[in-house]
Amino acid sequence: EVWAYGLRNPWRFSFDDSYIYVTDVGDYSWEEINIADASQGGINYGWNVMEGNHCYRPDTGCDTDGLFIPQITYSHHKGAAVIGGYVYRGTAIPEMAGRYFYADYAGGWIRTFLYESGEVTEHYHWSAEAVGALEYPYIWSFGKDGHGELYLLARWSVYKIVPR
Repeated sequence: EVWAYGLRNPWRFSFDDSYIYVTDVGDYSWEEINIADASQGGINYGWNVMEGNHCYRPDTGCDTDGLFIPQITYSHHKGAAVIGGYVYRGTAIPEMAGRYFYADYAGGWIRTFLYESGEVTEHYHWSAEAVGALEYPYIWSFGKDGHGELYLLARWSVYKIVPR
């Protein structure tokens, strides 16, 4: 059974409560993060009519009726391949509870946001100093242990996300 369609290159997805978080790597210009009701099947995320929240080929038309519009997009001026993560549910960093962690492979950065009542708030870009501790700044993936603590996979190393 096809649960959802219209994704170009979904690079990780995760569930939190009743939501599914799907990151989708764009083609030429835009990266996106989609947050949807996890119980709702049949969602069309828009590829190849849309890339992010922009018309992919405006010269061929851009009918967005019935398409799911992502909550977060960013251009390839800020990165090139969104890497999906998880909502933090651990206990080591209580002030980060409920924040979704994601990164960009080529951008070498980590970002977080809070998703409440259908809105993205508290969107935060972690400093280069925080990411600079990585031996190799290209982040490939996130992991989560049985206690809700988060990890980064960056080429040859696995890093645990901890408070300073």
